[in-house]
Amino acid sequence: MRSFKGAIFLILSLVITGCSSPEDELAHQLNLANKNLDHGSPEQAIKILEELKIYHPHHPEILENLAFAFTAAEEFQTAAFYFSQLAEKYPKKIEYYKFSAQSWEKAGDLNSAIKLFEAYLLRDPRDWMAWRNLADLYLNTRQTSKAIRAYANSSQLRFDPELSLKAALLANSTGNLRDAEKGFFSLLQVADPVVAKRAHLGLLVIKHKRRQWDAVEGLLEMLDKNFPGAVEAEGLSRVQRDLEIWKQAFLREQKRKKEAEERHKLLMEKQRERALQLAAIREAAKRKAEEAAVAEEAEAAAEGAAMEEVAAVGEEAAPGQDIEEEPPPLPEKPPEEPSPEQQALEKARMILASNPTQAVAQIWGIINRGMDSAEAFRELSLAYSHLGQFTASEMTALEALRRQPGNNRLLLGYLKTLQRNKSVSQVIGEIRKYRSKYPQNPDLLLMLARTCARPGGEPSAARNYYRQFISMAPNHPEIDRARREASEI
Repeated sequence: MRSFKGAIFLILSLVITGCSSPEDELAHQLNLANKNLDHGSPEQAIKILEELKIYHPHHPEILENLAFAFTAAEEFQTAAFYFSQLAEKYPKKIEYYKFSAQSWEKAGDLNSAIKLFEAYLLRDPRDWMAWRNLADLYLNTRQTSKAIRAYANSSQLRFDPELSLKAALLANSTGNLRDAEKGFFSLLQVADPVVAKRAHLGLLVIKHKRRQWDAVEGLLEMLDKNFPGAVEAEGLSRVQRDLEIWKQAFLREQKRKKEAEERHKLLMEKQRERALQLAAIREAAKRKAEEAAVAEEAEAAAEGAAMEEVAAVGEEAAPGQDIEEEPPPLPEKPPEEPSPEQQALEKARMILASNPTQAVAQIWGIINRGMDSAEAFRELSLAYSHLGQFTASEMTALEALRRQPGNNRLLLGYLKTLQRNKSVSQVIGEIRKYRSKYPQNPDLLLMLARTCARPGGEPSAARNYYRQFISMAPNHPEIDRARREASEI
């Protein structure tokens, strides 16, 4: 019935307008529909357009006007349907995707709205407002990670401090600390004091969680400088307390390192003095050996002369008369000469304190000549440590231990190098690995206790290891110091 009325309406319109052309009549009816739409009568506009659609079912202008008319009438689902049809038929007019997405959102179908916004942004990724709308939709459908990325895309196209802060807070609340940290950091210097303050506080909380104490200290200073009184007002007493604990531990560690360096220097000086003494002893032994050799040659010459004299006397003696000869005394055994490797290593030790680089080169020369013993690699590790090249020191110490895996001195030396090059937890793991192989080694137990007692270690485990050590080795040279260290934990 409605179609019949529409046909009559069109015929009457043609008669009234003097049988104008169909194109003119179509334009007239579209204009009439738009006038109704402009005057707040979307229902009348829809009526006119639906009658036109009967005769022109695929005319894009009719479909577009219908979509906008249904939008004005707040029939958003029907409007979205028409916009979706237009987007499918005319994909180059990408705004149809956006209009359809907005209509689906108003109709309450958020998933359809998301799909249409995504399709639109694939074709026009520079629309910052569309990214923001899509982010809100993601957030409303609990797609948090996608919402964060969409907010970030919108803010990159048109920087909005509040929007960037919203994305950073959202990332922080979901445990995405990497994106949250990046977002807060970008907002530290914005003009809006509220946003800048929230960014300082957000970044400070993340740095505190990660125990990045240098950054925590710097942010507290910046917060106090840029926002006086904020440190006290925001209840950051725990952060300040933890920072102070870290500072005290850091100072203790620095003091311990300095004492260790001084002990190391003293030890190196003693080793140098000992090397010089050994060199002097070897030189004296060498001179003594040379003197013994000269004396032996003189004695041999004297013996030869005596033998000749005895032979002459024997010739003059009566036949059958025996001449008794005393056997010559055995020469004293000269002191044992050090091996070529020992001599070369001793020369390297002598120059280690004054020129560690040359010492490293000399020891490598010894190894490359085939004298690649555990002792050579141990000396090379010490030389690298003296240079501050702790990774090389660790590798060469391990090489020495591989050649003599049961040598306690080499094992302890290797583990000590790790303490300069690895984290506390890594060193603890390595010591425990070797302790499982040598459970009755008190030196390993003591080293494990001391390492667990360091900042970042395991204090409760350290106390237990100290007790085991004191029980296992009551006569150990380090027992008194171990008892004192255990009482300080």
